[in-house]
Amino acid sequence: MARRRVSRPWKYWGYFALVGMGLFWFNPAASPIVWLLLSLAAVYYFALQVPIVCGAENRSGQGRCRNNAYGILKGCHLQAHKWQKVKTRKGVKGVGRALVQVTAFWQGAVAVLAEVAAVVSAIAAVLVYFVPQAS
Repeated sequence: MARRRVSRPWKYWGYFALVGMGLFWFNPAASPIVWLLLSLAAVYYFALQVPIVCGAENRSGQGRCRNNAYGILKGCHLQAHKWQKVKTRKGVKGVGRALVQVTAFWQGAVAVLAEVAAVVSAIAAVLVYFVPQAS
């Protein structure tokens, strides 16, 4: 008999970091260091660990790969799809093709939006920490 795999909540820890990061946006007394650390953790999670669909173009050119992948930057278990995702990120046209690959399914679109929010939040945290505030 096959073992049943139970979905583990820690597999989605980056979403908790994203929520915590969002709470720091509305708390003026919050430490920018903690805000930056949560933002960087969310950036790492969505770039390399978030469970999404691969989305690489199939050899027939008539669809996208539906295998599980981890992270926006990585492909599925097929070596050709990993290289395809790396190759598509070259140049301005490559960024558009990579964005189409990742956002072909809703999980990837959510991950891309969360990644952009985390990067913007990290930049804002650095600016709040290093730019002096007028009192």
